[in-house]
Amino acid sequence: MNTALILSFLKKLAANNKREWMLAHKDEFEAARAEFYELVQQMIDRLSLIDKSLVGVGYKECVFRIHRDIRFSPDKRPYKEYFSAYIVRGGRKSERAGYYIHIQPDSESLIGGGIHMPTTDLLKYIRKEIAVNGDELTAILENPEYKSVYSDLEGEKLKRAPKEYAITHPYIELLKLKSYDAVYYYRDDEFVKKSEAYMNDMMEKFKVMLPLNQFFNDIFDDFNS
Repeated sequence: MNTALILSFLKKLAANNKREWMLAHKDEFEAARAEFYELVQQMIDRLSLIDKSLVGVGYKECVFRIHRDIRFSPDKRPYKEYFSAYIVRGGRKSERAGYYIHIQPDSESLIGGGIHMPTTDLLKYIRKEIAVNGDELTAILENPEYKSVYSDLEGEKLKRAPKEYAITHPYIELLKLKSYDAVYYYRDDEFVKKSEAYMNDMMEKFKVMLPLNQFFNDIFDDFNS
């Protein structure tokens, strides 16, 4: 994989985010996108060895389109200035906990996992399970290996306790969350290092994330049973 090619194209796109420019540089876009497709498929193949729910998943169902939805936005730039994919059974639209890859210049590249912005009903169910089994989630988050890679869960958070729970609940800070995201950011120089080393690094960090995803997917499966 030519990871430098991906960043180079995205930097140009950020400076020229117009349909006319994209049309004139279609070959560059397709070359960079092909590199990203290869990265995503290789990651799927390797992740499926440790997460059997990914067996049979392909990159096409996981990669997000580069076109922005500008119908109701004052920002009329037609294209996202990053490549991204969500590796999970069911593809990018799935609500299951999965593995997110986001490639963007200026050290905005990242990997992520957990459950991002669940629906209202699913969020209520997640909170119900955390209220009872918060010790299990806390053990995952406090594991030294996990803490060596990821900081606290990111995501929008209520200022007050959800009405169903007392402010004194032992897991109230987890219950306030509206999204449960584990995120690790990469500097540009980390991303452009030898692609195999980069792939190995991502893989190790996703392995550390696996118990978190399994915790949330057990909840998700119960919710949908």
